Amino acid sequence: CFLSTGTSDQPGTYQLEVKTTTNSVSRPEFIDGQETVTLRAVRIGSSIVLLYKFPGGDWQVRRRFNRPDMQGPLQAGLTVYTDYPAADRVPMREHNTTVLRDVGNPDLEAFVDYVRYSR
Repeated sequence: CFLSTGTSDQPGTYQLEVKTTTNSVSRPEFIDGQETVTLRAVRIGSSIVLLYKFPGGDWQVRRRFNRPDMQGPLQAGLTVYTDYPAADRVPMREHNTTVLRDVGNPDLEAFVDYVRYSR
């Protein structure tokens, strides 16, 4: 399951993107976002709930997924990417095991105040 903020398919605008992937098939969904947002992912049994909150606002459920295949330990973390079409031309193994230098035109700075994990 995936919840992100950025410009995604509309450069110059902020969006929230949510998706889940099964057998390499994803169907991303987008809504309007803001420059600053707090994201939250909660797993309860086989359910994964993705939430967001804009400054001064209340928590909003963006999407719920039932993923009984994700009962055990999961990897969770941050990802930042830019100029994805250029990076996508790099072979998958290299893309996932190497810091790509001199590929494309990266133009992104990401600022993260904190990441918190709890049980």
